[in-house]
Amino acid sequence: MYKKILSLMRSINRKMHKKSSLILLILILVLIVVLVIPILSLILPMISRRQQETMQRVESVAVPPLYMFVTSLGNSIMYRKFDGLNWSPWKSLGGIAADGPSATYHNGKIYVAIRSPDNGIWYGYIDVASDTFSGWIRLQGLTPSRPTIVATHNGVFMLVRGLANDVLVYPLTWENATWVKLGTGVTSDTPVATAIDSKIYIVVRGLDGASLWYGVLDTDTWTFSSWFKLDGATTATPALCVDKSSRALYIAIKGLDDMVYINMYTESLGWHGWIPTRGLTDQGPAIQAVRSWLVVAVKGLGRDIWLGVKGLDGMWRWTSIDGLTDFQPTLVSTE
Repeated sequence: MYKKILSLMRSINRKMHKKSSLILLILILVLIVVLVIPILSLILPMISRRQQETMQRVESVAVPPLYMFVTSLGNSIMYRKFDGLNWSPWKSLGGIAADGPSATYHNGKIYVAIRSPDNGIWYGYIDVASDTFSGWIRLQGLTPSRPTIVATHNGVFMLVRGLANDVLVYPLTWENATWVKLGTGVTSDTPVATAIDSKIYIVVRGLDGASLWYGVLDTDTWTFSSWFKLDGATTATPALCVDKSSRALYIAIKGLDDMVYINMYTESLGWHGWIPTRGLTDQGPAIQAVRSWLVVAVKGLGRDIWLGVKGLDGMWRWTSIDGLTDFQPTLVSTE
């Protein structure tokens, strides 16, 4: 009899223990629902906002003011500025351009060059501090292609394709300047250029409309290297820029498949080879090196404008920019 009572008590105790464990588990779940989840719902958005604010601060430090210039659908010149966080609204410089503009920065001014519908060569400059424009000034001479403007420590220079398909250069900021023929080469398109110190690096397309040739003009000695063949082909105007920190030269082209390709030149290794960016365009691209960033702007396969940025991880990321154009855009850094 005693054994039966003891066995019954043990059975009751086990059942009560299981029931207590179940009640405790239910209480824990209730506490999670009532207390933990609301707390997480407050903390997680704060973490997300903190990450976004951190990313914005990194971008604002990494990218100094960057200007984009385009020819509008009405053929006037428009520009806007990126301050590291936001793009400013488009602002008009007026003018009537037959194709895209060219621009360069020198001594607190952004010089802008265009070709008018009658093949006239025009330029003006924006005072960066006051954001005021000089108005358009016509240069002597004519060109059948977009002019190119480039700055060195010896001043600002204009390069054009002459009416005889030769390459001409004009020291814009020199007194009593005149057009000078550059070497014996000929081109089917505008010469494009960038500069390191006194040297202007120039790329042209051959008369076949696709081959690429490059040369160097030293503005200290006024000597030209002659023309050298560059591997690759494009049916649109290329773009050049220089990374001032590494002194590397970059060229961007529209490939024959409409994809944008980048090639880099260094004095130690020469040209490194073409790398695709995954961006597409039916016109020439624009390119600018901004500290550790490489930035490309293109007119898309329609009239839309796209901006591609190569990040520190080596990946290209593309985003659309509001605005429309039929021509190659231009990027300028004021660094």
